[in-house]
Amino acid sequence: MAAVAILDESRRQWIAAYTEACAMPAGTRRQVQLDCLRGAREEAVAVGQTVAAGDLLEPATLAIRLAGVFRCGGDDGP
Repeated sequence: MAAVAILDESRRQWIAAYTEACAMPAGTRRQVQLDCLRGAREEAVAVGQTVAAGDLLEPATLAIRLAGVFRCGGDDGP
């Protein structure tokens, strides 16, 4: 199922980005990054609950809803 693969990849990238942010020196940039990732996690939880409830989402919709994970974890993040 495409939804599971997308959720799995988002989870993997979120964990990697969170680990990287935790290793940053304490300061504003680190806190902004962690806050962004925590917000993305909340959105991912909501998406996961939607999928678990049987409301299937198109892969493109999942990717858009989970974009925060990728935004926080990339070079374009905060």
